[in-house]
Amino acid sequence: MTNSPQNRGLQRTIASVVRISGTGIHTGEACEVRLRPAADGTGRVILKDGFWIPVVCENVSDTNRCTTISRDGVVVHTVEHLLAALHALDIDNVLIETDGPEIPILDGSALPWMELIQVAGTIEQAAPCTVAAVSESFSFQVGASTVSIQPAQGGSGLTVTASVSFDAWPQGQASVSWCSTHQGAGGFLTDIAPARTWAFYAEVEQLKAAGLSKGASLDNALVITPPNEYSSELRLPQEWAKHKLLDLVGDLALVGARIEADVTVVRPGHKANNEAASAIRKTLSALEITHRKLNNEGK
Repeated sequence: MTNSPQNRGLQRTIASVVRISGTGIHTGEACEVRLRPAADGTGRVILKDGFWIPVVCENVSDTNRCTTISRDGVVVHTVEHLLAALHALDIDNVLIETDGPEIPILDGSALPWMELIQVAGTIEQAAPCTVAAVSESFSFQVGASTVSIQPAQGGSGLTVTASVSFDAWPQGQASVSWCSTHQGAGGFLTDIAPARTWAFYAEVEQLKAAGLSKGASLDNALVITPPNEYSSELRLPQEWAKHKLLDLVGDLALVGARIEADVTVVRPGHKANNEAASAIRKTLSALEITHRKLNNEGK
């Protein structure tokens, strides 16, 4: 696989400061998040306890049930839903200021984050954005998950597919997709963002025994009892699969650039999602370094 750092339009940030409060689904702790505009080239950065943590693959420290970012001992859990909203809306630069150990779960989906960003507004900036354009096909296995990355059909945009299947729930098998070119942010807002985080009923006690899901409730999570019982009415057809897709879009934001590729993950999970993001980012970073070196030598 080769990637090339190319320009596809201008970088984008939010137009004003917005804030929201809530509870972390795993820690159960209260937290406020303030999204602030950021200058060209800043990227997506978490600001906590005076520390700046670039939200990129190198700073992922855990992928158990959520994606956790950390640096110099400062840890922030469950970044993926906010990242999905930022990624779908092409927000390249933003300061994510937080006073807690975990990004609030809100209603369990990315919808409140997209609505918050819409309130803030978005603006284009002077600098061109960087795009990771995949030019060769490749695939790999991560445990029970299979990752496939191919050049973008039509040469532009990101198409993401999540194919889910469960040994104990054959009725839950599904494959769902989102394309940034054809469906765009509007399609993500209506068809993917409302999908809530979920768990099987049989998992609930296990999660709590493991010290997770301290802040989980039926207000922020969907509980599924196979074959066809749900703790509340589904918001979307195949909502469980669409939430997996939402998580995948959020984890791919860790590339730190806009992506031109078709990415498919069979049995997706945060570990496999992050491996996909890392594979793209490592190649992009190497070529960016080469690109800068050549430019400097030419001066």
